[in-house]
Amino acid sequence: MYLAALDPMSLVRALPGNVAQGIIWGIMALGVYITFRILDFADLTVDGSLATGGAVAVMLIRGGMNPALALLFAFLAGMAAGFVTGILHNVFLNSGHFGRNFAADRSLFVESWIHGEDQ
Repeated sequence: MYLAALDPMSLVRALPGNVAQGIIWGIMALGVYITFRILDFADLTVDGSLATGGAVAVMLIRGGMNPALALLFAFLAGMAAGFVTGILHNVFLNSGHFGRNFAADRSLFVESWIHGEDQ
């Protein structure tokens, strides 16, 4: 019987890895929640920087680098992804809702142009 072959201790032995993975995904979910709900900016850099950091760490470790040093470089790669997103958001787009703000800016420009006001 299948249920008789299950080993409850294998579940207990797997718990530390499962809990660690749950904590990592929970931190990522908080990052998405904070940027979307509080800052009103749908920033998915959290998802991308997690994968980017993992890819950087894997490639550096496979290349023979010390895993602790590879983890530091993975952290820096994730920081760089967030920095680039912040620069793009603040300098070029100025908001997460580019389409809405572009339409609003255009309508304000047209309205001020019709009324002869300077911007």
